[in-house]
Amino acid sequence: MKKFSITAILILLFAAIAFAASDTTYQALVHMSGPDEQTVESGGKITVLSGGIVDIESGGYLKIAGTQITPTAAQFNFLSGVTAGTSAASKAVVLGSDSKINAIDITALTLNGTAVTSTAAEINKLASIGAGDVLTTTNTKTLTNKTLSGPIFTIAATHAFALAEDWVLSAAEMLCSLLVTSSGSGDANIIESGGVAGRIRIVRNGGSGTVTIKESGRTGVAIASGKTAVVIHNGTDYIRVTADATH
Repeated sequence: MKKFSITAILILLFAAIAFAASDTTYQALVHMSGPDEQTVESGGKITVLSGGIVDIESGGYLKIAGTQITPTAAQFNFLSGVTAGTSAASKAVVLGSDSKINAIDITALTLNGTAVTSTAAEINKLASIGAGDVLTTTNTKTLTNKTLSGPIFTIAATHAFALAEDWVLSAAEMLCSLLVTSSGSGDANIIESGGVAGRIRIVRNGGSGTVTIKESGRTGVAIASGKTAVVIHNGTDYIRVTADATH
């Protein structure tokens, strides 16, 4: 009887082993508890086949070289589908190979704690300004107790006649409202080419002879020595506004 029982047990054991080997639904499980540890030796690897999952549940964490990785899965997902050099909603921004981002839409910008209130159109106006450009404003600006480092505004041009000669106004001198002759002998001319109708000038003649301001090829207005007069361009030539006054 005892021999029969041992034989029956062995038969059942081998049958169980054979059944487990033939069961294709059998899944091997690795369960570790407490301080248990599994080590992958140098050259070894852990392979997760297609459809497999590595699930680190709440309270567990992953380390690389002994340092814990703290981002959440949601934070890691910000990197999913990121194209370097572009920006997309709910995605991380990664610089391209040229260290630039091609396009980014900013709805509000603050620099050093101060909000930038200019619109994109207003900022784009700066793109057309080049070095040496003259800026104008269509609005009225009031300067109160401001110190201007010059030359900011040029309103006067001075010319010293060596002898009787012509003073041909340069482009810069044509912008001046006050024209001064400081010296010279004999009669002389102040000549302008392409004068603008309505331009008013004050001519102060400090030379010893008569000075005539005129459009090139015209007769103009003659101002006596030691006198000052106001003239205006009528679109063709200069005409007198005031009589000569001693200065």
